[in-house]
Amino acid sequence: MILAGSLVGQLVVVLTVRSPLQEVSFRWVGLAGVALPVAFGLAVAGTVAAVVAARTGAVDRRRRRLLVLGMLAGWVPVAVLAAPTASGLVAPEEPAAGQEFTLLTQNLWYQHPDPTVMAAATMGRDADVMVLVEYTSAHREALLAAGMADAYPYLWEEPGERGGGIAVVSRFPLGEVERLDTWSGAVRVELQLDDGPVVLFGAHPIAPSDRYGLIRWVEDHRTLNAAVRGSPPAVIVAGDLNATSGHRRLRRLMDTGGLRDAHDVAGGGFAATWPASRWFPPVMRLDHILVGDAVGVVSVTQLDGAGSDHRGVEARLRVTRS
Repeated sequence: MILAGSLVGQLVVVLTVRSPLQEVSFRWVGLAGVALPVAFGLAVAGTVAAVVAARTGAVDRRRRRLLVLGMLAGWVPVAVLAAPTASGLVAPEEPAAGQEFTLLTQNLWYQHPDPTVMAAATMGRDADVMVLVEYTSAHREALLAAGMADAYPYLWEEPGERGGGIAVVSRFPLGEVERLDTWSGAVRVELQLDDGPVVLFGAHPIAPSDRYGLIRWVEDHRTLNAAVRGSPPAVIVAGDLNATSGHRRLRRLMDTGGLRDAHDVAGGGFAATWPASRWFPPVMRLDHILVGDAVGVVSVTQLDGAGSDHRGVEARLRVTRS
């Protein structure tokens, strides 16, 4: 009975991840976001039930074979969902030669109880470029007090008090800047590296936490997808995308832009970034650094969040030119 329930649950997970069903309700979107841990938990439950039933001797040989087949079938969704990350762990890509720089993305949390702590931790990473979301006037003041203006001569910012603020902080000159027409913060900037520009999208689609949030989340992802379409190979999308690999919108964005997740490319493992302020560990990787074909990933690091409800992501990137 438990094994059968596990397989039914796995079928629901697969249908949620692979079909438009996930966007019918914000609850289905939530299930898609935790598809891998849910599938893993169901597979473990089914396996334990099958092993116990087989060892008790309460089933004949034919039913024992069915138990084994059912147990193995329960691990197929886990293998499919985990494949991109697992392949990076087994064989991380070796980037070609090129100019290196460090990029950090962090959701600062507009409700952070002490922005000075967040500012000190963020500045302490000494990244070359930072994409900061939920960037409020309080965070701005704290970062300036921590020396942001001296360390980073180039800045595009749009502070917001309700989670929609965003900033791109850089040691490289910023070329053309375009604010995207989204409900929450999103921007396209050109980083002027020594050997040519890199297109950087900083983005924070609104969270699909209720019915209206879901509608706006879809609109934000559509806008970001349209903006990324046709980008050159030297392109990066960074920020709290409020989506995991279980979401069709993130997979579509990656397909459109020819993007790869830095965690998967560099073998960063099954690191998750949200929620980072609870008693249990994060269960969703909502914060991403996605890179185009001309951007290699030397290393990727998961940050502790410094009191934010999101862990940050930092990657050492290498840009190659053909």
